[in-house]
Amino acid sequence: PIPQAAFREPRLLIVSCPRQDHQAITEARYVNLPVIALCNSDASLRHVDLAVPCNNVGVHSVGLIWWLLTRQVLRIRARSRTTPTGT
Repeated sequence: PIPQAAFREPRLLIVSCPRQDHQAITEARYVNLPVIALCNSDASLRHVDLAVPCNNVGVHSVGLIWWLLTRQVLRIRARSRTTPTGT
């Protein structure tokens, strides 16, 4: 079993398709977890805090969006490590 100290509460939910992940989005709303969703033109925005308009049907399109998101997060993390805090 995993020790309880290793458990971390999520701070954000990112989903590829709001239609398929509606249960996760609904449960995130119960605990006030912000939701980011990759949405096409017919997606429901119910309980979605931030919609990223894109083609979330094509495999290559979804892969590209996830790659861009990951690259940006890694850039921000690297920038925050090299920037002095000033304290």
